[in-house]
Amino acid sequence: MWAGGISGTNNGQIIGCWTDLTMNINASNTVYVYSIGAGIVGLSTQGSIIRNCYSMGSITVNVPNDGAYAGGIAGYHVGDNGLIANCWSTTLVKSISTSSARSGGIVAISSNASALVTDCAALNPGLICEGNMVFGRVAASNTGILTNNIAFDEMAHPQENGTWENIGANQLDGADINKLEINLDGALGDLFTAGNGWVIENGKLPGIGQPVEMPPHLALYFITTEANPEEGGEVSGDGIFDYGENAIVTAFANDGYYFVNWTEGDVHVSTDEEYTFEVTSSRNLVANFEPIIIYYTVTVIAGTGGTVEIVGYDTLSELIEEGTSVTVKATANAPTYDFIEWTDTVTGETISSLPVYSFTVSEDVTLVAHFESVGINEIGISGYTIYPNPAENELRIRNSWQSQATNPSDELGIEGIEIYDVFGRNVVGAYRIRPLTDRPLTDRPLTDRPLTDSQNEIVIDISNLPAGVYMIRIIESGRDAARHVSTQRFVKK
Repeated sequence: MWAGGISGTNNGQIIGCWTDLTMNINASNTVYVYSIGAGIVGLSTQGSIIRNCYSMGSITVNVPNDGAYAGGIAGYHVGDNGLIANCWSTTLVKSISTSSARSGGIVAISSNASALVTDCAALNPGLICEGNMVFGRVAASNTGILTNNIAFDEMAHPQENGTWENIGANQLDGADINKLEINLDGALGDLFTAGNGWVIENGKLPGIGQPVEMPPHLALYFITTEANPEEGGEVSGDGIFDYGENAIVTAFANDGYYFVNWTEGDVHVSTDEEYTFEVTSSRNLVANFEPIIIYYTVTVIAGTGGTVEIVGYDTLSELIEEGTSVTVKATANAPTYDFIEWTDTVTGETISSLPVYSFTVSEDVTLVAHFESVGINEIGISGYTIYPNPAENELRIRNSWQSQATNPSDELGIEGIEIYDVFGRNVVGAYRIRPLTDRPLTDRPLTDRPLTDSQNEIVIDISNLPAGVYMIRIIESGRDAARHVSTQRFVKK
């Protein structure tokens, strides 16, 4: 009895066929001398051809008292000029017989001097042979011709701790090819090429119509890692692994960063810095890192006479990220106050004399804005009192000596009065209080009496001046025959 995944018997040509099957032949007290099972053809006869075929799955032939022959491609290859060429098998091959058990990765028996098995790849996970055993990675027994065949070097031996003794391209066990070579060369050393009808892709086995996924026993899985961003940390654990092995990848955060998670594509994988997993496929794992963000408290305080703000923020005390450029702004309550400086509450040092101050956040900081009054209720100048300050409609100049002179300007010795704004412009003019004989105050016209006099004081009408800060300039003479100029600031409300 003989059975094959494509045909039980081949008397012609079988080209470009493949199978993926589980075949079990169990016979007891059979009338047959032997039973045969194979992935493609059970019995291949004289002049027959099997080319560009492959088989997957498992074949078991269990015939306790008769011959049990099992092969990945063919069971029994007999007859003159028979050919098995450019075929591969990943089939698990098993034969059981107390009479004659023969297991071969490509063919169980190749007999006849001109029967040829060439350019084939026995990639089986293992051979199982129980009873009266004969086995070989390419062929269990051969009286024909074996040329240029290869075999998986980790193929399981039928005997525990057994070794393959007939290794070579033209021998029963074929030439060694390892797992890495199989994965890196889809043509398997040019045995299978596009020119003779195969579809080739590295990392897969040659196929008909499309490449074939690597079975677990042959697959090598590439584990790669990368850090995102690169400066965020270091990664380790890259390597090539067998199916089912444990892989360990590790992420190490650099200074200033912390580890977030492992991802594969857009999928979250693990939050463990050391991630262990069973390898079942190639994977590219990305260790994601984030900067460690440090926040500092920035606080601004306003002294009397103004307001403060952290520009762009809602409150006067904010948690702000390290390295951020921050601007603080002080606004004086004009016209009665001017800004003086920013100081640090910890050191007491002056930080800036500018009301708008920018700096880079590097520590907790509390800044105080200081203001000063631009006037007081009464200001004394050279024996005069100027009031009120601030003033709204009138500004008064009083003789502090309380003289009883009839003409206040004579008693005060005032020749003229000028008022300037903060830009230095004379906004009131030069007012003549007494006749001048030689030194005019200004080239501008003088008036005789733009003032209202009462005893010991002069009243100046400032009702038409806009609110703001002004300077009053008093020119005096008479008490010591010398000419004096006094200047004082006042505020117009």
